[in-house]
Amino acid sequence: MHKDAATPNDDLRRQAERRLKRHAVPEGSAPSPAETQRLLHELQVHQIELEMQNEELRAARVEVEAGLACYTDLYDFSPVNCFNLGADGSIRDLNLAGARLVGAVRDNARKARFDTFVAPGDRAVFAAFLQKVFDSQAKQSCAVTLVCEGFPPRIAEIEAILMPGNPRPGKSFELSVMIAVTDVTERRRAETVSKLQQARLEGIVNSAMDGIITVDEEQRVILINSAGEKMFDCTAAAVIGIPLDRFIPERSGIAARAIGQFGPIGIRSTGEEFPIEASISQILVDGQKLFTVTCRDITERIRALDVRQRLEAQLRQSQKMEAFGQLAGGVAHDFNNLLTVIGGYGVMLLNKLPPNDVRAPIVQAICRASTRAESLTRQLLAFTRQQVLEPRILDLNAVVVDVQKMLRRLIGEDVLVSTVLGLNLSPVKVDPGQLEQVIINLAVNARDAMPRGGKLILETSDVELGESNVSTCLDTRPGHYVMLAVSDTGTGISPEAKKRIFEPFFTTKSVGKGTGLGLAVVHGIVKQSGGSIDVCSEVGVGTTFKIYLPAVASHLGSADAASKMEAPQPGGKETILLVEDEADVRELAAFALESYGYTVLAATNGSNAIEVLKRFNSRIDLLVTDVVMPLMSGRELSDKLLAERPDLMVLFVSGYTDDAVVRHGVLQAQTAFLQKPYTPGTLARKVRSVLDQDKPA
Repeated sequence: MHKDAATPNDDLRRQAERRLKRHAVPEGSAPSPAETQRLLHELQVHQIELEMQNEELRAARVEVEAGLACYTDLYDFSPVNCFNLGADGSIRDLNLAGARLVGAVRDNARKARFDTFVAPGDRAVFAAFLQKVFDSQAKQSCAVTLVCEGFPPRIAEIEAILMPGNPRPGKSFELSVMIAVTDVTERRRAETVSKLQQARLEGIVNSAMDGIITVDEEQRVILINSAGEKMFDCTAAAVIGIPLDRFIPERSGIAARAIGQFGPIGIRSTGEEFPIEASISQILVDGQKLFTVTCRDITERIRALDVRQRLEAQLRQSQKMEAFGQLAGGVAHDFNNLLTVIGGYGVMLLNKLPPNDVRAPIVQAICRASTRAESLTRQLLAFTRQQVLEPRILDLNAVVVDVQKMLRRLIGEDVLVSTVLGLNLSPVKVDPGQLEQVIINLAVNARDAMPRGGKLILETSDVELGESNVSTCLDTRPGHYVMLAVSDTGTGISPEAKKRIFEPFFTTKSVGKGTGLGLAVVHGIVKQSGGSIDVCSEVGVGTTFKIYLPAVASHLGSADAASKMEAPQPGGKETILLVEDEADVRELAAFALESYGYTVLAATNGSNAIEVLKRFNSRIDLLVTDVVMPLMSGRELSDKLLAERPDLMVLFVSGYTDDAVVRHGVLQAQTAFLQKPYTPGTLARKVRSVLDQDKPA
């Protein structure tokens, strides 16, 4: 305390002096005993009061001194770094923690300015901060870098409050600033590390290809990553706080399932639903349960799966057809040999009977049965894609127009047949007879689907098929095609039946009304011709079969001109080497060719043919050989004979088409081929056409 400050004892002494003056006895007169006694009593009372007040003062002083010592201890030993600064920034006082902070002796620090411990770059900031405290007289804070001897630079946060100073003699109270300085270097470093980790985590989350959504216990969104924003077509700002059900509806509560998979459906902000794959995991943050949902859009996966399943179904169907084709081809090989003998001798016998012979109807019935059996064999080979095609470049419109004339008589008057033909249609290369069979089969099916009549429309056009078309509905390659569409207004095809309509022997018709081979034959011919077929149908509305045939760049003319040439006369005088392992067929063929004037050398197999050729030194004009024979095939035989006689003509004959002569069911350009069964006349005409190939027309 200051020395000139008044004390309570001084006040009491002055009060006693004033009382004595009031009761003083005039000078020269003596007080009376009573007066003296009264004055003494008052003095004793005042003395007692003074002693009591002095005791109170002593107790108060002890208390104040104890409190001051406690305050001093609290101030000095406080962990808070405290400084008392004057208006000029000088340190008036500081506690022990503050002294340790700046690394200075306490007494020495009282003689310094605080900004000497502040980095030069921050001193202007500190001066402005201090001035602001005095001007505003309110609590303020700032952050500066401390540079103290023996310490690395540290970041300090300063909080300041204005407080009155101690009175000085002859001066008014002087204001000062009490500042609390906190070293936040480690905290700032930890915050920086935390921010880096947070940024790294956000980078990882936002770079994830899957959508990530974090929700609280109430299932409200608190975080969504970039992939989630893109997946659900939204922004994070727009969805924070909304329920998760808005994106991923689920029946059970999300909190009840800590780990698991749920919900196959996601909902975009536009309301569009799409399939997802989602999982959820639970985490605990500051005692609060949070749930992280990871979801993936599997639209493309499902689409790819559908394509894969469709391709697998096509593969299974193809394998089924291949297995059935092998069986049908094997049966056809033997069956055609039998039909060749039956039909050939039947025709020859019929030709030798005199007119009006009673046996003629019997032989005719045999010939008709043979022809029907031959047709059935060809149908079996057609849907297994093993029949021999003789493709020609032709105008599809011309074929449709020719078939239309036949259809009017075939399907009845209650069905209206019309055509919509494309202009400047590209040519196609197909077997015209097989193409006619395709149209007729589809037309007959359409007629059966319209028992009360209706419309049948034949339509042609040029089309360009892209990747999307061929991958979703057609088993073919992209490119330029000519389309033939056959549409009806019939009963339509159910989705279940549509999956099986091309299977052999599958039919929805009643017993006796269909064999189940019609559409199988159509499918086989189209696929063997390099095309594709698609079906569009709606029950009660109608059906459209669309056939896509590859367009060719060749010109029409040569093939059509050849087709108009007259058939060659079957007879001749040339020498023919006939090789056939089936005895009945060999005898029939030799007999037929000899009846047309040819000289025939018969052999049972390839080795026998080579021996016959060695014994026969004259010219041999034509080799007629079966393709499939034991020990040596017809192809191998022809190669050996052509090596010795290059001018030898060759005609291959077979009842089994899956051999070296046929490549994928299409006849090679320079190979002459005759399919069994055949009639004697057919054989003779084919032999004549082969022999005449190198002669001028």
